[in-house]
Amino acid sequence: GGISEIVKDEITGLLFEVENFYELSQKICYLLDNPEKIIEMGKNGRRYLEENFSFDKMKETLLKLYKEI
Repeated sequence: GGISEIVKDEITGLLFEVENFYELSQKICYLLDNPEKIIEMGKNGRRYLEENFSFDKMKETLLKLYKEI
Protein backbone atom coordinates (compact mmCIF):
# COMPACT_ATOMS: atom_id res chain seq x y z
CA GLY A 1 0.00 0.00 0.00
CA GLY A 2 0.94 3.64 0.31
CA ILE A 3 3.30 5.28 -2.15
CA SER A 4 4.17 2.06 -3.99
CA GLU A 5 0.46 1.53 -4.66
CA ILE A 6 0.31 4.77 -6.66
CA VAL A 7 3.88 5.12 -7.93
CA LYS A 8 4.82 2.32 -10.33
CA ASP A 9 8.59 2.43 -10.79
CA GLU A 10 9.57 3.91 -14.16
CA ILE A 11 5.89 4.02 -15.23
CA THR A 12 4.27 6.68 -13.03
CA GLY A 13 7.38 7.78 -11.16
CA LEU A 14 10.62 6.55 -9.67
CA LEU A 15 10.97 4.65 -6.41
CA PHE A 16 14.04 4.40 -4.20
CA GLU A 17 14.83 3.11 -0.74
CA VAL A 18 14.42 5.60 2.10
CA GLU A 19 17.73 7.31 2.94
CA ASN A 20 19.50 5.70 -0.03
CA PHE A 21 20.93 8.95 -1.32
CA TYR A 22 23.13 7.24 -3.90
CA GLU A 23 20.09 5.59 -5.49
CA LEU A 24 18.21 8.90 -5.38
CA SER A 25 21.11 10.68 -7.09
CA GLN A 26 21.17 7.98 -9.78
CA LYS A 27 17.44 8.47 -10.42
CA ILE A 28 17.90 12.26 -10.66
CA CYS A 29 20.76 11.83 -13.15
CA TYR A 30 18.60 9.42 -15.15
CA LEU A 31 15.84 12.04 -15.38
CA LEU A 32 18.30 14.76 -16.34
CA ASP A 33 19.52 12.53 -19.18
CA ASN A 34 15.97 11.51 -20.18
CA PRO A 35 13.66 14.55 -19.88
CA GLU A 36 11.07 12.86 -22.11
CA LYS A 37 10.67 10.22 -19.37
CA ILE A 38 9.51 12.95 -16.96
CA ILE A 39 6.66 13.89 -19.31
CA GLU A 40 5.78 10.25 -19.99
CA MET A 41 5.65 9.33 -16.29
CA GLY A 42 3.65 12.47 -15.52
CA LYS A 43 1.04 11.56 -18.14
CA ASN A 44 0.94 7.96 -16.93
CA GLY A 45 0.52 9.10 -13.33
CA ARG A 46 -2.31 11.45 -14.20
CA ARG A 47 -4.08 8.73 -16.20
CA TYR A 48 -3.68 6.23 -13.35
CA LEU A 49 -5.11 8.66 -10.79
CA GLU A 50 -8.03 9.64 -13.04
CA GLU A 51 -8.86 5.96 -13.70
CA ASN A 52 -8.53 4.78 -10.10
CA PHE A 53 -9.19 7.76 -7.83
CA SER A 54 -11.73 9.93 -9.65
CA PHE A 55 -14.84 11.07 -7.79
CA ASP A 56 -16.98 8.53 -9.66
CA LYS A 57 -14.54 5.68 -9.00
CA MET A 58 -14.32 6.52 -5.29
CA LYS A 59 -18.12 6.80 -5.08
CA GLU A 60 -18.46 3.39 -6.75
CA THR A 61 -15.94 1.87 -4.33
CA LEU A 62 -17.69 3.33 -1.27
CA LEU A 63 -21.14 2.19 -2.44
CA LYS A 64 -19.80 -1.31 -2.99
CA LEU A 65 -18.27 -1.28 0.49
CA TYR A 66 -21.52 -0.08 2.12
CA LYS A 67 -23.51 -2.79 0.33
CA GLU A 68 -21.16 -5.42 1.73
CA ILE A 69 -21.69 -4.23 5.32
